[in-house]
Amino acid sequence: MRHLFNRQTRLGLALQGGGSYGAYTKGVLKALFNSQTFRSPDLSIKAVTGASAGAVNGALITYGLNDGGPDKAVSLLDSFWDDVGEKGRINKVWYAMDPTASGWPNLPHSMVMASHFVPNGYVSGHLKRKLEEHIPDWDKVRNGPVKLFVNAVREDAQTKERHHIVFKNQSLSADAVTASGALKEFGAHTIDGQKFYDGAYWRNPCLADIMREDITDLLVITIQQVPADGVTPEHQDDARARHDKPGHDLLTEELHNHIAYIHQQHPKLNLHVISLKVDEKWDRTSRMNTDPQWLAELEKMGYEDAQAWLTKNARHLGRQSTYEAPDRENTGSLPKPGYG
Repeated sequence: MRHLFNRQTRLGLALQGGGSYGAYTKGVLKALFNSQTFRSPDLSIKAVTGASAGAVNGALITYGLNDGGPDKAVSLLDSFWDDVGEKGRINKVWYAMDPTASGWPNLPHSMVMASHFVPNGYVSGHLKRKLEEHIPDWDKVRNGPVKLFVNAVREDAQTKERHHIVFKNQSLSADAVTASGALKEFGAHTIDGQKFYDGAYWRNPCLADIMREDITDLLVITIQQVPADGVTPEHQDDARARHDKPGHDLLTEELHNHIAYIHQQHPKLNLHVISLKVDEKWDRTSRMNTDPQWLAELEKMGYEDAQAWLTKNARHLGRQSTYEAPDRENTGSLPKPGYG
């Protein structure tokens, strides 16, 4: 294969969480891994970081890349999300039964109400079993050449205060990834008697560890709404500090502001972003919709967006950033140098 870059490109992937919107990320990753660019000997994926659905996709591709390469990663993404879609076929029954449904792909009110009666631990238990089924050897995730970072929120048993935690190296497991996706609506995921919640309640995802890796480029795949009034460069922890109870709420603008912060604070890092364009008609329940038709639509969006991104930007990998902040004139002043 001919060389595509002037020098070795060492890439980090950051995968945002957002429930079934993770199928969009799946489409992006498939397009990237199927491309000549990502199969070049001059490009290597060094590390992956993710929260919630991003942690799931991150674990699948890390295992696949470490165990066989891009083809194995794509195969795992397909098989896992096919399982998710199979589980979601029951959604069609709820749509037929409930005339109050607000419109595809949002879920009917009756279905949302029914979800409140799901026993605590049922959702996380199912996710853990599926992760163990699709990733049978976690040593290849912990010790392979591609590193994985997964973040979650840990709750103190006495004070009930919540703290951010990153699983990496030998702490990675199906439990760790499940903890990263434990929404409070369905109860905490318990590991050795400690309660954990979705990492997106604190950082979505955490970029601190991957920024310390020896990477020339960082590609962030976002699946949360871009702020309508543009972005303001701000570290994601500062965004969380404004909330009364950090670790209890999901934010949408946090990562987009943090990307702008990284762009200004780390000018030598080649920064790239591929983002889902969230339709204003989709409400928060569309992130819970696992109907296979909806997952296929999201995957198609991701695949097409990634192909368009590659056509425009592949030649810039290893050379320069392709990121441009939304509504750059509204991004505010440069913050003081700090953590990255």
